[in-house]
Amino acid sequence: MKKGLPAPRLVGVYGETIHRIPARRPGRDHKAKHAMTLNEQRMDILREMINIGFGQAAGALNKMSGSHVELSAPEVLQLDHCRLADWSADRGRSSLDIVKLDFSGGMEGAALLLFERESADNLVALLTRGMDIPLEEMRQDTLREVGNVALVWVTAAVSNLLGETLCFHPLTSGDDLERMLPGECRADAGALLIKTGFKLEDRLVHGEMLLLFTFASLEDLIRAIDALADEQMPKTA
Repeated sequence: MKKGLPAPRLVGVYGETIHRIPARRPGRDHKAKHAMTLNEQRMDILREMINIGFGQAAGALNKMSGSHVELSAPEVLQLDHCRLADWSADRGRSSLDIVKLDFSGGMEGAALLLFERESADNLVALLTRGMDIPLEEMRQDTLREVGNVALVWVTAAVSNLLGETLCFHPLTSGDDLERMLPGECRADAGALLIKTGFKLEDRLVHGEMLLLFTFASLEDLIRAIDALADEQMPKTA
């Protein structure tokens, strides 16, 4: 995939630079109605983009922590809002730290990063060594900054398929998953559940990322994935 010049730099609270991923503009002339299911071919393309986003996020976390970050290959599942409600009811039984990033523009929706308490504790301990900051303030600032890095990079990587610019809204955080998710069951809206883990200095940190899309954004994303798949097909003489 071709790379362009980086956009103006975004700087996190720890001083690391976050670059927007250069946009790719797929063709928009697909007129056939696309099924809203991510089949294996579509999922392979989407995983590739998500891997790019996680790789960039890992590089930023390397700089933040001063440690090598080992990422496991993400597992990606497609859910609709109705299945999302069932998943959240089960997931909400755990003690969670959650960071949420709303976005609009080329895609509309939200991205959430979820850590169970033990993983969040490991992450905070590694990223705040030697800092003289009150515990709760340190915890919230650290988790929000990790969320900023991971959510921006992965969401930007997915939106790269559309070749559109995203507007990122202020981060929110909390521990009540149900309140941070859509309040109604909508089978026509989509969600991607991304499970991954990473290791810093032999401490395991497991996290889950949830990408929520409106119906129109999910439809546009699938069209863009199909356009890219068509470009990658061997040309016949």
